[in-house]
Amino acid sequence: MLDSFIRQRSPMSLPSIASYLVTLDYQAFLAGRQGLDVPNEYERLQSAFGTATGKGLHLPEYDPVHGSNIEVEVSAGHRHGLGALSSGEKEMLAIMYFVRRLSASGGILCIDEPEQHLHPTLQAALFKAMEGLAERAQILVVSHSVNLITAAPLGGLIDLKAPDDGSANQLERLKEKPDRLELMGVLGVTPASLLQSDAILVVEGETDAKWLGTLFPIELGRTHVIVAGNADKVLAAHDALSSLPIELPWLCLRDRDLLKDDEIAEMQSRYPALHVWPKRAIESVLLDGRLISRVLVLNGVNVTPTEVEGWLRECAEPLQEEVLAAIVERELSRAFPPPVPAAGTGRFARMEQVYRGYVEVNRNRADELTTVLERERTLLESRWPTEWHKLAEPKALMGNLQRRTPLFRTVSALETALLVRAREEPDFRPEGFEEFRLRLASTLGGGAPQARA
Repeated sequence: MLDSFIRQRSPMSLPSIASYLVTLDYQAFLAGRQGLDVPNEYERLQSAFGTATGKGLHLPEYDPVHGSNIEVEVSAGHRHGLGALSSGEKEMLAIMYFVRRLSASGGILCIDEPEQHLHPTLQAALFKAMEGLAERAQILVVSHSVNLITAAPLGGLIDLKAPDDGSANQLERLKEKPDRLELMGVLGVTPASLLQSDAILVVEGETDAKWLGTLFPIELGRTHVIVAGNADKVLAAHDALSSLPIELPWLCLRDRDLLKDDEIAEMQSRYPALHVWPKRAIESVLLDGRLISRVLVLNGVNVTPTEVEGWLRECAEPLQEEVLAAIVERELSRAFPPPVPAAGTGRFARMEQVYRGYVEVNRNRADELTTVLERERTLLESRWPTEWHKLAEPKALMGNLQRRTPLFRTVSALETALLVRAREEPDFRPEGFEEFRLRLASTLGGGAPQARA
């Protein structure tokens, strides 16, 4: 009925609703004349429609030739008839019409995927409008729209699972799943993400989320990605997810940074659902000789993967001092951590403790700087020939490479070309990306989190 209703395009495309609205206005007029204290149903529809569309629904006017007429006013002050509304606005008004009719008798209205006709802004306003109009009516909405699910009252969300051979109920109210509600509170996961995702992936930053979406659109399309902010927050999210008996499979991803192999092994033993990039960061994985060579060859530059590896090593050489500085700073911070004020003291007393504590910490770090520097320089010189590709700061390395190959005018253009080629040609995809894709695919398949060797 709604479909045939919406398909009408003539100026008289809403005769039944127009007649109903006129009737509502006339009822309000009669009630006022009789001094009855009853709600003005026309004003309620006016208010709901205005909130949903930003347009004003005028009171009916009498036309001696055409009879009663209702006009709609847009924000600029222009007016038009009901027939000039967009298809989404017509559907919104139609839904309000049926909801009010059913409200009088306590009926049930079933709506299947209203987002097929509704603009996203109307989707967000749909539930607010219906909540104010339904009263005795019950409304069941089937939807895949993120906007609708997000806007729906939490108490009304029902998850419909696929049928299986068990006797479990396919219908579950989200409010009856305390673990899911806790997940929403702890990690800020929305109801739409819980109901529409097959897995959860926690990453450090926006670059990880954006690049992974480019590389693996199918896998990431089924995954809700949480951007934690940094490596420590990824590990904190792992702890939070481990403590909740959630049904969704999940995986956490962090950078290798400057961790050594034994440190990574210990970390992955403690955090079994943690995946660590094999190089310093996601940008480091992208800096692969075979992939770069492939992109350059396709753009008319004849160069072999071996030659590209030589370029990368030359570009990385000036960055060795930066790596050494980062390692020394990390080691000094571990040996002499920041001060922690005593609990139970006043605010300014804690401030004084921190300031005095940092004096002692910084003095100790300064005293040990030369010793730590000499030790770490010797270790780095022994590691650099074989591990420079893991250690070099990737953003600076990417910049040096872009200047070496002026075919791409910006670093961003070079990164995009590499990402697209890694997605389109799996044969040239760096091993680190393929390892992650397989790990994510296993997670989506419902396998238990496993530590990588």
